[in-house]
Amino acid sequence: MWKNRNISTTRTLAAGLLLLSGCSKSGAGTVAQDEAIGFSTNVARSAVTEFAEKDRFAVWARETPAGGVPSLILEQESVTLENGEWGYTNLRFWRNGAAYDFYAVYPYELQSALKVTGAGGSPYMEITDFDATQSADLMAAEETDLRYTPPARPVTFVFRHLLAQVRIEGRVDPALAASGRVSAEIVSVKLFGMPKGGSCTVWPGEDGVWTPGEPTTADAPFAENTAGLKLTASGQSVFTDDLLLLPQSVGEAFTLEIRYRYTEAGSTSDILTKSVNLAEAGLAAWAAGGSYRYTFTIGGEYILFERPEVVPWISASGGSITVE
Repeated sequence: MWKNRNISTTRTLAAGLLLLSGCSKSGAGTVAQDEAIGFSTNVARSAVTEFAEKDRFAVWARETPAGGVPSLILEQESVTLENGEWGYTNLRFWRNGAAYDFYAVYPYELQSALKVTGAGGSPYMEITDFDATQSADLMAAEETDLRYTPPARPVTFVFRHLLAQVRIEGRVDPALAASGRVSAEIVSVKLFGMPKGGSCTVWPGEDGVWTPGEPTTADAPFAENTAGLKLTASGQSVFTDDLLLLPQSVGEAFTLEIRYRYTEAGSTSDILTKSVNLAEAGLAAWAAGGSYRYTFTIGGEYILFERPEVVPWISASGGSITVE
């Protein structure tokens, strides 16, 4: 299942097109016999989570014969991982002298299409009505202007993330927790104000241009956790999944609402509600492929909201917001 799965916490994930070995005929346009276009995946870094059994991504393949016009030989073909190997139904073969362009989108279960800008124009991928609240790791890749040249060598897709990853962690003030004076429990937490999703146009090598949908509201938030969570001094994520959101400027309406109670000297407070404007945290935008960690600390009746960490490229430091 692709729902609620984040394939990678790093920027890229590699997936390869593997040419199966065999002999070939000579002559432009002839089929390179037994040289089927196959698929495999490899993980560039050990920290990356691998694809799971039955995961699927979609592939489009465009073939241009020497002196001819391009045509699609694969159109949103489902490539599925089964028993540790990638496979697809409509097997295609390389032709001598032809040029090939390959485009891929993960996950397969999307409203996506390959389009072309006018006669002889450049292809681009279009993803419509994407719902980011499902925490699905949306990725794209392409390899263009490839030609079959024996001996067969792997051709590699390098998937890039089209979303931004946001993690929100809460903790009890370590000094107060160590003294045994204060403990805290999250009753509920919700994030809203940003769009639920949208549509994206992805040109080769780019991170996509988004047309966002309607903003989420407090009544219909982007994410919400009402299960209750006892905080520790070391901190933990307050949502079940790390959030995957559209790349965008952090707007004034982007709000984290925290409902909590705390216990001090054996006395438990009523439920308190604090709202944090994410735009005031000091981070102006979320970029495609970026990973961001927001942390808040409960010290009783106040919450200290720290400047977010930006992973993996830049770490913002200094400054904090006290939410009274």
